[in-house]
Amino acid sequence: MNKKHFSFHFSLSTPLAHWRGVGGEAFSLFTFLFSLFIFVGCATSGLTKEERLAQTRQHVAECLAARTFKIDIRDMQTLRYGNRFLTSVWNVEVRNDSLISYLPYLGNAYSVNPYGGSNSKGLNFSERIQSYKQERNNRKERTTLTLNVENDEDRYTYLIEIYDNGSSTVSVRSYNRDFISFTGELE
Repeated sequence: MNKKHFSFHFSLSTPLAHWRGVGGEAFSLFTFLFSLFIFVGCATSGLTKEERLAQTRQHVAECLAARTFKIDIRDMQTLRYGNRFLTSVWNVEVRNDSLISYLPYLGNAYSVNPYGGSNSKGLNFSERIQSYKQERNNRKERTTLTLNVENDEDRYTYLIEIYDNGSSTVSVRSYNRDFISFTGELE
């Protein structure tokens, strides 16, 4: 039985413009339409932008209500050395009454080990939260948290702003170090 194939050939000058298969044979009309159908189906199956935003808002609200969340950090803004994009994994995590800070530090340290010696913790510690304050700003669609923690090196105030879309800023003030801030996403 003789089968007929419909081929699409374009007369553009580049060889990539030809619809050819792996072995050099022309694609059939069926293969082309099937591929187009799969491509369009995959592109349109999923949530709309509004549905994704609603899910993210719900996730943010649930995390804040549970006082359990993690913020993945992507860049930092230093007082003396400008902005830095971070290539390693850094984060801040709140678990009920504890703050787990795994953040880089670039700035001046005054009455702690300024060279980051083996005993210096910097902004890498896990401590109990001494005070936790949460304020909601509906107009700006964000929640601001003020957390106070203390370890054997310093006292810190973490000001965490979490927007309804999951983007976040973390600002750290301490008594013995320069101010530093970070931006990231709620996990």
